[in-house]
Amino acid sequence: MLEDAARHFEVALEANAKMGARPWVAYAELGYARMLLARSEARDQARALGLLDRALETARELGMKLLVEKAVALRLRAQGVERISLETSIDAVASAVEQEQPNFRQHAAPDGTVTILFTDIEGSTAMTERLGDTRAQDVLREHAAIIREQVRAHAGSR
Repeated sequence: MLEDAARHFEVALEANAKMGARPWVAYAELGYARMLLARSEARDQARALGLLDRALETARELGMKLLVEKAVALRLRAQGVERISLETSIDAVASAVEQEQPNFRQHAAPDGTVTILFTDIEGSTAMTERLGDTRAQDVLREHAAIIREQVRAHAGSR
């Protein structure tokens, strides 16, 4: 029965893409990912995460907030995170800084400004699937080295 569902999702994805119905493609990707995760065959996890990445990308581009929330929640569950606040890591850091009020004076610019840099490698799950874990980690290490180099070049600290 789930094999039939998979075929129907494939047809829906193709038909919606041909029509240029991007919101419906994103919803089909979410539903297909949900079905694959429920089926839980060995090959399904990577495919489901890829579908969720594409659904999230489209939903963010089109401002589909509810779809973003559903896809993020499903993605977290797929990665073993059952309960988590949907606040961003930036929100969490801002909240912690506000509560703890750490002393950043040694890192402040002459005018007292402190800048915190966050980076995100968009599509990192798809990249990892494409390159494999070892090569993807090499890319992340290179990314971190470039960031450290630029921070130092602009008189920053880490």
